Amino acid sequence: MKKLTDQRTLDKGKFQTMKDTIVSRFTQLVYNTRQGVVPPKVAKSSLINEIRKTKNNLKTEIGTRINGFKQLARNEYARVLGIEKFQYVGPIDAKTRDFCKHHTGEVKTKAEWDSLDNGQKNPVSVYRGGYNCRHSLVGVRDIASDILEAAAVATIAKAVISEKEETQDVI
Repeated sequence: MKKLTDQRTLDKGKFQTMKDTIVSRFTQLVYNTRQGVVPPKVAKSSLINEIRKTKNNLKTEIGTRINGFKQLARNEYARVLGIEKFQYVGPIDAKTRDFCKHHTGEVKTKAEWDSLDNGQKNPVSVYRGGYNCRHSLVGVRDIASDILEAAAVATIAKAVISEKEETQDVI
């Protein structure tokens, strides 16, 4: 839980920094307009551009955090199922980062994914390639283990049925 708490603190700090930056820019534009340094039309245009830029930045941050939350849910589901390996899946097209192109299709443990550097300072096991990443880490079961497990269950089921039949023969 500590890691999640640390991440929330990081997010709060990042959003506070964004807020402080936009307030500072707005304040400076208003001051420069009042001083006659910046014409009102230029100030208005600059303010509109700042609002658009901030809106896009917030959209990116929120979308990235939502996708990170979804990946955390997939990771937890895999952990509960005993899945230890994850495959990097998603599109390869003109928008795909080099990191994603290089790792799409690869299978690694969570620790191995987290040892990689996506160049974005966020853990790969949660944020994959980084901001706006369209890829996912999907839990991969070991087929050989599944087959052995199924064979063991079948053997136990046969033994139970056989024992039940023997018991009925005695009665």
